[in-house]
Formats: sequence, structure tokens, C-alpha cells
Amino acid sequence: MENVGTRLMTQIRDLSELEVQKLEIQIAKFNKEISEYYETKISTIEENIDSQIRYYGNNISDHKEEKDRILNKYKAEFQKNYDTRKEQFFNIQVEIQELQANQKIAFANFKKVAEDRKSFLESSKYAEYISKKQEFQKVVNSTVNREEFEKYSELLENLKDPLDTYTSKLEALINKYAGYDEIILECEAKLTDCILATKKDFDEITRYRNSDVAVIEGGNFITNLINKILNKFAGKSKFEKDVIQKMESELVEVEKNNLAISDSINEQTIYLVAKIEELRDVINSEFNLATNE
Repeated sequence: MENVGTRLMTQIRDLSELEVQKLEIQIAKFNKEISEYYETKISTIEENIDSQIRYYGNNISDHKEEKDRILNKYKAEFQKNYDTRKEQFFNIQVEIQELQANQKIAFANFKKVAEDRKSFLESSKYAEYISKKQEFQKVVNSTVNREEFEKYSELLENLKDPLDTYTSKLEALINKYAGYDEIILECEAKLTDCILATKKDFDEITRYRNSDVAVIEGGNFITNLINKILNKFAGKSKFEKDVIQKMESELVEVEKNNLAISDSINEQTIYLVAKIEELRDVINSEFNLATNE
């Protein structure tokens, strides 16, 4: 026959498998959404460059080297940000795993205390307590002697139910489990926030190169005609000066700003982990206080 310990370990193992699957799904979602957003951003930048190449009367194939150089620099900045955010994502997941491990300990302790309580109910020590309680109660209910009444009333009042210890521990373990559950939910919300924040970071990286930056031929017919004539004869040099050099300059600012974003992400991660540790300490202190440990 399967004993309580074996059943408990089976339950914990099943929980662990589900938790691992959930963590794998979370990171897969992160990678999928960010990858799709990244591809969209790169496509937008490439379309932006192509539209300007055409505007200046050039062939896209003739500017492949410059275009690839610009795109690779943007890709490098996206990768830096992704790596930092992914590390933050993993750190939060590690905290979740530790919290879940603590929950399992609380769960195992709850099962043990519940089994101990059940065993104690069937013990001679508890039978002795019930017998004594009934004896004191009988005297209190039947005596007409004031001194005897007061004596046994006091004895009855001071007679501590040994089950109270088990009950208080069970309640404390429930509160401990629930407390960890609240922190886990907050951490999971942070994982969602991490995905949204990464997309905002990408938006910041491409703020100079949004789709609405694409060159639009404005003005009247004469202006457009003059621009086409000028571009026909000086399109290559104008494209180099007005587009490539400008984008190179923008990328210097992008790199500087992205470095500041990465520093900010690292600070957020340190603060978040410290906050989780603080909440965990509070829960453990409350548990120790409740159980007089």
C-alpha cells in the first residue's frame, strides 16, 4: 500500500513538471513575440532605406553594402537590448522557481502536520486531555461549593488544548503558501511587463526610423520635377550625405541611448530581486511568529 510520503512526493513531482512546462511556455512566448516585433522593425528600416534610395534615383542593388552596414548596426542594438531583457526575464523566472520550491516545502509541512494531528487525535495523550477536560467540566457543572467551582473553572480555563498547536501551524502554513502565491502572481505579471517593455525599448531604438519617416514626394509638379532632375545627376552623393551620413549620426545616439536603457534594466532587475527577497523574509518572519519558532 502506498504510504503518505510516497503520495506526497508524487504530488510534488507532478506539480514540478507542470511548473517547468509553464516556465518553458513563458520563455517561448517572450521569444516569439520579441522575434516577430524585431522582424517588423528590421523590415520597416529596410523599407525606409529602399524608399529613399529610389527617391534619389538610385538602384537598390547599387547600395547593398551601405544598406547592410546600417541594418547590421541596428540589429546589433536590438541584440544588446534583447540580451539584457532576456537576462531580466530569466532572473524573474529563477525567483519564481525559488518561490515555488518554498511553496512545496510549506505544502509538505502542511501534509505532515495534518497527518501528525490525525495521529495525535488517536493517541492516549489526547484521550488523557479529553478525560481531564470532562472531569473539570463535570465538577464545574455539579459543584455547589464556591471555592471548588472557582478552582476547577480556573483549571478548565488554563487547560490548553494540545490540538491548538497543530491548528496554529496549519493556519500559518496556509498563510505562508498563499503569501508565496501572491508574490508568484506579481512576478508572472512582471514577465508580461518585460515583453511590453522590450517592445518599447525597440521603439526607442527605431524612433528615428519609424515607417512614417519614409520619403514622401511633396510639393507641386514643378518642385517634384526639379528634385527628380537634381537627383538624376547628383542622386548618389545626395543619398550618401542626406541619408547614409544622417543615419550613421542617428545610430551614434541610438547606441548611447540604448546603453542607458540597458543600465536602467539592470537597476530594475536588482531592485526587483531585492524586493522579492524582502517580501519572502516578511512571510517567513510572520510564519515564525505565528508558530513561535
